[in-house]
Amino acid sequence: MDVKEKRLIALLSDFGHQDPFVGVIKGIILGINPLADFVDITHEIPPQDVEAASLALQDAEPFFPPKTIFLVVVDPGVGSSRRPILAVTDRSYFIAPDNGVLTGVMESSEWCQAYHVTAEHYFRPERSATFHGRDVFAPVTGWLSRGTAHTNFGEPIEDPVRLPQRAPKTIGKTILEGEVVRIDRFGNLGTNIKRNDIDRLAVDAGRPAVRVLAAGRAIERISAYYAEIPDGELGAIIDSDDRLEIFVNRGRAADTLGAKKGDTVGVVLPER
Repeated sequence: MDVKEKRLIALLSDFGHQDPFVGVIKGIILGINPLADFVDITHEIPPQDVEAASLALQDAEPFFPPKTIFLVVVDPGVGSSRRPILAVTDRSYFIAPDNGVLTGVMESSEWCQAYHVTAEHYFRPERSATFHGRDVFAPVTGWLSRGTAHTNFGEPIEDPVRLPQRAPKTIGKTILEGEVVRIDRFGNLGTNIKRNDIDRLAVDAGRPAVRVLAAGRAIERISAYYAEIPDGELGAIIDSDDRLEIFVNRGRAADTLGAKKGDTVGVVLPER
């Protein structure tokens, strides 16, 4: 079969770079489609952290060209009865285990149809119970990138696994309560509070100023950029994904606050 069009494949996993897993997956895909182009989003998702992978994928996907194929392998249920799935949205294609890792992109897409991948003739003949990334997901990705119709891989499903969505909650008219959803390599605390959540709280109360609370510490304003506050000081900012972030200028907020994922972060409107 001739390659019908050149396709971009974006990879996201928890494999890291110490082991050969990522290279092997690329090798399998290139054996099927020698013209495949790859972009590595990240392979440093914390091991088995499906929620972190879902968030990273949701944040990255909008910046890729339409029709990009995303291969996502964060698969603590590998070898079990969990389904391999292929999902199609208004912009992109996704191949992943059915464990909720696609929750973010499903929620943010205008429409999405998932398929249970059951067409085993697209898999490798010998399949390991510990490496479906190589034996199932990679070959399916290769064939999809060569132009095989997504409908050839299996039947549509209406019940893909979705992670619980922990949206920030408003308490009264002056408090917005969210939580830390990620800690990046700089020690910054990313939250589930979005810019529009803060704007809505302030507009509804008629007060534009807000105070941010984290680990018993109060941050009196949201900075426009990191260096706006002195070195070593705690600050808050709206990050590049439009989420509230807690940071220490030239430091690590996670260490300063002893913070972890799931910790509460609040936005409070000061008293008049």
